[in-house]
Amino acid sequence: SDVCSSDLFPSHDKGHQGVFNASTFTITGNASRTFKLDAGTVFRTSASGGSAAPSGFGTFDLASSSTFIFERSGNQSVRNYASPGYGILTFSGSGNKTAAGNLFVQGDITVNSGVTFELSNRTHAFQGDLINNGAVTSTNGNTTISGNLENAGTFTAGNTSILTIASNFENSGTFTAGTSTSNLNIGGSYNNTGTFTSGSSGTVTFNSTSARNLS
Repeated sequence: SDVCSSDLFPSHDKGHQGVFNASTFTITGNASRTFKLDAGTVFRTSASGGSAAPSGFGTFDLASSSTFIFERSGNQSVRNYASPGYGILTFSGSGNKTAAGNLFVQGDITVNSGVTFELSNRTHAFQGDLINNGAVTSTNGNTTISGNLENAGTFTAGNTSILTIASNFENSGTFTAGTSTSNLNIGGSYNNTGTFTSGSSGTVTFNSTSARNLS
């Protein structure tokens, strides 16, 4: 465990962008201090459980083009940072990466093979694409994706979940909608070359005001 009593700017080392590998260490800051990732900086963590992401700082400033990688071979808790939240978010290694609160993400989210991203019963705002090559599961929360959903793995929606995709729905894997009152809202094109299983009483709504492809 590493307790930090000053500001922590991993990207300021020698004045250039870089990679900060926290490995399995826990970073805990001071409430009067700032944790900052500048544009292009990469932060990697293999710490377990709820210790994976830095905590305790009064301010978290993560640039939209910074990258935060949860890469433990095992379960990790994804700490929620206040809006605008994370920049680019990547899940690697294995195990479950579970949202500990409502997540705000400014860039793309990539879920790599062998990883399960558990959205839990939360309200999430993702400004980029959600690119899934592993597994994504939702309990009964509300998730908004301002970009595309690109699913090549497995995506399982909760029974009463609401998933809103502002752009395109691209499924080459397995997508399973909730079995009760779940809602899937698509603002762009729908392209399914995989397996799509609808719920027994859920709703799929196409929200575009212009012509879109359905395939």
